[in-house]
Amino acid sequence: MRYRRPRPPWHIPAGALPNTGGRSYRIPSIPVERYRPLVRVPIHGEGTGQAVVNGSGAATVQVTPQGLGTKWYPVKADITTTSGVNDASTCQLFLGAQSLATQIGGTSYAGGGDTFGLAGHILAPGDLLIAVWAGGKPGDIATLRVTGDQVVMIA
Repeated sequence: MRYRRPRPPWHIPAGALPNTGGRSYRIPSIPVERYRPLVRVPIHGEGTGQAVVNGSGAATVQVTPQGLGTKWYPVKADITTTSGVNDASTCQLFLGAQSLATQIGGTSYAGGGDTFGLAGHILAPGDLLIAVWAGGKPGDIATLRVTGDQVVMIA
């Protein structure tokens, strides 16, 4: 007769995990934000985006919060083009994924320089703020600048 060593109480044989009915099984984890301090600072750098107006007079600029644990609390979005007040283009502001974006700021008929109010919106990484120009002057540079506060993790 062969001697069999007893199994330790923490040993779980392969395939003995609970049956989840085809769903993946994930061990719960604590969010990293719990271990790093958060600080509220003004939005800078990544809050500005630019694009060149193409030959058909269209341009699209996207900005999004970047970094683990970062959240934006935008107050306003400023739009401008290099033609300035002489630009007769229109601009629309959208929030969300590019294919599922929701128009949040209406339409500006002063695409060369205007401001959209954004109070009450919170953006996390992956939430895009998209400005779409139409009827612009080809070759102009279209700029979207977001102003407000962001919460970021510090090292």
